[in-house]
Amino acid sequence: MTDLTIILRSLNARLFSTVVTCFTVAVAVALMLVLLSMRDAGKQAFQRGSGNMHLLVSRDQSPLVSILNGIFYAAAPRSPIMYDEFERITNALPYDFAIPVQLGDSYEARWPAVATSTEFFSKFTPAPDTQWAFAAGRPFQKEMEIVLGAVVAGSARLKLNDQIVLTHGLAQSRSQSRAALAPGEPSDSPAAPHVHSEFKYTVVGILKPTGTIHDRAVFTNLDSTWLIHAFDRREREEHMQDPGDHAVGGMAGGVGAAPSTADHDHDHAHDHAHDHAHEKEAPITLADITPQDRKITTIYLRLPTRRGSDVSAAIGP
Repeated sequence: MTDLTIILRSLNARLFSTVVTCFTVAVAVALMLVLLSMRDAGKQAFQRGSGNMHLLVSRDQSPLVSILNGIFYAAAPRSPIMYDEFERITNALPYDFAIPVQLGDSYEARWPAVATSTEFFSKFTPAPDTQWAFAAGRPFQKEMEIVLGAVVAGSARLKLNDQIVLTHGLAQSRSQSRAALAPGEPSDSPAAPHVHSEFKYTVVGILKPTGTIHDRAVFTNLDSTWLIHAFDRREREEHMQDPGDHAVGGMAGGVGAAPSTADHDHDHAHDHAHDHAHEKEAPITLADITPQDRKITTIYLRLPTRRGSDVSAAIGP
């Protein structure tokens, strides 16, 4: 009688225990393989978005939040970086590229709008093995021009020379926006997203798919975003300085008295003329942008490296 015969008879005598043990080992091995695959997939997913940058500069409260907001557009970063601070940072160290990025707006309150420089397409790559390529059109070259990611163009059915407007707020779906409204609340209430309807962007480029989160974004230059926010700031300032003609007119005949017909006609004519004046003149120009309007939220930074290496000596292995 051989050892193998003894082992087989022993296993056959304890058949139930043998089957259960084999099944348990198989499940444990399968779970381990799944965990290893998920770890590798998660690592590759983070690499396919951060691309060839070395550092992400942000004022978010933690490194994880900075990455989720600055690269994967989970939410709009809340603490901005003034552009003069960006210039001081880039003047203080050597770099291959330092790309300013401003987040906070979106298209249809769904697709994040990335305001940046032209180096975003010429020097930054979305993934180690993927370069930017245009399915149609070109990069933005001036204000109010916008480039669409592949997913945005396909889902929204947009094409070159279409005009769109952006919404204040980032990565919030339409269903979430409607859910935020109380029953019977109008869509133009404070809970509804603010649409920058005064500024229309022209689609000048559509990107090819990259397999990264950037396919779900739209891209424009920094001056366009600064113009919009400078316009909003000026509107707020004018609103604060407005003496409230309508309120004073209502009080002229005593507390709670209704305005006279003449006053109403005068106010209507004044508002009508004011609206036409705004329609004729440009909302705002680059000359109206102040240093306080020039804000960014993150910096994509790559440091110098030796030929054949992707690691900079400035940050170590």
